[in-house]
Amino acid sequence: MPTQPEDIFDVGVDILSTDIADNGTITCQTGDVVSRQVFCANNEWWQPAGFASRPAKPEPGKAACQGVMLNRGDHDVCIGQKDIRGQAIYGNLKDGEFCAYAPGAQGRVSGKADGSVTIYTTDDNTADGNGVYFKVAKDKFQFMAPWGRLTFDATGFHVLTASGARLFMGALSAPAPLDSVLPNQIRMTAQMVSIDSPLTLVGPSDSPLWGAVINTVGPLPPIPAGTILCASPGSPTAPPLNACIGLFVPGA
Repeated sequence: MPTQPEDIFDVGVDILSTDIADNGTITCQTGDVVSRQVFCANNEWWQPAGFASRPAKPEPGKAACQGVMLNRGDHDVCIGQKDIRGQAIYGNLKDGEFCAYAPGAQGRVSGKADGSVTIYTTDDNTADGNGVYFKVAKDKFQFMAPWGRLTFDATGFHVLTASGARLFMGALSAPAPLDSVLPNQIRMTAQMVSIDSPLTLVGPSDSPLWGAVINTVGPLPPIPAGTILCASPGSPTAPPLNACIGLFVPGA
């Protein structure tokens, strides 16, 4: 008599455990998670080339990952798997979308129909935790977390922390004719801004003169007294000045 399909394949057997053999091959033990009966051990765990995963551990007496087993004389081969416990992770996938997730955890990578790719987890690795994700889309990339957010899009580079400190770099949108000379800006907002540098240059880089602020370590009062002028390193008309002789702006 010809061999029947049910003699070749076992569909829906529970995966009781997985392991990695000495040669690096992932193996699995099959059985019934409710009755805790073991069917076969040291089965090979076959997956698409370039992808490797191990299922979450079973919940004894309740649920486990299930497999499609190809029966062989010496040991079986698991050629397909599913785990309904992960269905909440990948959610409502649309046509042409994908989600790769860590079974038993919240980490996932998803590609959506709008072309975006998102790396997502939660701050406590539970389904009830706060979302932490990085998203690359056709019009922006964005990072969101309980401690702050970052967005880089056509409007500029935006950083906001949970404390309220923020940084913005982008267009200034000044009215004409100022828009040609003031096309962009950098704006920092915080209760205190510190610059840790012995020499701070302020001014346009193409100007022959820069404003310079020098922080001193001498017994000078910590009150800015003004600025001094130093020649720009690229200036063709004025040599650089030695700003450390006699002229100081005391640091805070």
